[in-house]
Amino acid sequence: MKTLPYLLCTATCAVILAGCPTQTTNGSGTELTTAQKDAVTAVAAQLQALGAVWGTCSELASTPLDLNPTSQNGTFGDCPAVTLVSTGPQTLAMKLDFGATGCSSNATANQTVSGAVKISMTRGTRTASIEFEDLTVAGKAITGTVSVTLDTLANGVRLAGTCDITTAQIGSASGSLTVEITKDGLITLTTGDVTVSDGTTSYAVALANLVCDPLNNGNFLPESGTATFEVPNEGRGPATLTVVVTFTSQTPVHGTVPVSIAGSQPVAYQLPGVIGG
Repeated sequence: MKTLPYLLCTATCAVILAGCPTQTTNGSGTELTTAQKDAVTAVAAQLQALGAVWGTCSELASTPLDLNPTSQNGTFGDCPAVTLVSTGPQTLAMKLDFGATGCSSNATANQTVSGAVKISMTRGTRTASIEFEDLTVAGKAITGTVSVTLDTLANGVRLAGTCDITTAQIGSASGSLTVEITKDGLITLTTGDVTVSDGTTSYAVALANLVCDPLNNGNFLPESGTATFEVPNEGRGPATLTVVVTFTSQTPVHGTVPVSIAGSQPVAYQLPGVIGG
């Protein structure tokens, strides 16, 4: 009859060969490896940068944007100043201007934004292209393009399409996503498949219901939702391991995120540089 220690050893070995998460940690199963910490930090930084980009577009939710074929012109608002110009029976140009010296508001998480966001829309197809004109957020330049379908919601706006955005000193994000912005300032990345890079390493990240609340949290770290991606396996087993980062109400406050590696029990990780952490 096989002894209990033998059975336990057999089960443990089988789990290890299958890529058990414990063999990717420091041996105790309670701490991430340095490479895993770096990956989580890099992905979180890119998601925060994406949130900041959508924060500059928050006026899309509060602007009286009916997208009908009638004339729609005017300038209103402050930080940003919003200009609407009907460029044709079915086209509309919109500019969100933060000024050359910049300004800040709750919608920008009180970070200084300068430059402008230019949006060209076609009413019939509800398509919009977004360009950044000397746009900087907290001194970091935003470049790239966004192409989306824009739909008005009862409490805001939904943008669904593709992006290719680079934030200076942070990295880049490109791929497809769906973003909802409410009149209350909530920014939700409901779905997304984006490749993020810190300039050295890239990660293909699946996003699900990431909610940012800059008005109440004072930053663009998500307060709920998940980001899922793969990292190389440093031990035996499969070549890569699945990482699931879950954002909670404590993330924008203290920078803590539960991180699960290959289906293991979540490990609490403290994102560096978060005020209150």
